[in-house]
Amino acid sequence: MLGDEYDDFIKSMDETPIFTGIRINTSKVGAKDAVIKEFGELQNVPWCSDGFYADKSKISGNHPYHLAGLFIFRSRPQCQPYRL
Repeated sequence: MLGDEYDDFIKSMDETPIFTGIRINTSKVGAKDAVIKEFGELQNVPWCSDGFYADKSKISGNHPYHLAGLFIFRSRPQCQPYRL
């Protein structure tokens, strides 16, 4: 399907870090500080104060903080604020 661009496409998978979105569970006391201390400074998603970009090579669903509910994985659009 990609024709001549296939090799470049496959190569780009190894070169570019894969980013995902996470949302920090601010209802848990100290969650934001704990996540930042563990993974370093995270780039904030501009439209969501508790949404961040995360490097998938450094953060995973098997991490104890994820299992404890300190953060959840979300695509950046899912970090859109909502009102009930």
